[in-house]
Amino acid sequence: MLVKITQIDAGFKFLCTEKPMVNGPTFPDLPELQIEFWDESNYPILTDEEGKYTSAPLFWGSCSDDADTSLTGVIAVLTREEYDADKLTEAKARKPFDSWIFDEATLAWHSPIPKPEDGKDYLWDEATTAWVEL
Repeated sequence: MLVKITQIDAGFKFLCTEKPMVNGPTFPDLPELQIEFWDESNYPILTDEEGKYTSAPLFWGSCSDDADTSLTGVIAVLTREEYDADKLTEAKARKPFDSWIFDEATLAWHSPIPKPEDGKDYLWDEATTAWVEL
């Protein structure tokens, strides 16, 4: 089944937004849990003065169809359509530069001009919309 989850305290199993995770973060104990993507566009997740997360980091993946989804940290069980829509939304949110172009087939961003393949190191310069040799 497809799930959206967040982190919980590894020892006491409370939500990461309830209080600081003194035992470190872990995921809900879902059998065969496989994380496929996360809300990287929202990182870093901020913490308050006590050390608890101000918002829950989100992770999407799959687990066994007979998993107990009432566990702390399970945000939602998703349909394929909901899962794919969330994945597309997250991929689009990761836009590295205003000039870059999104490829919906691969869920990847590409520069408007190809990076030179001459063995040298380059960085993208958004001001000139060009690759600049290091």
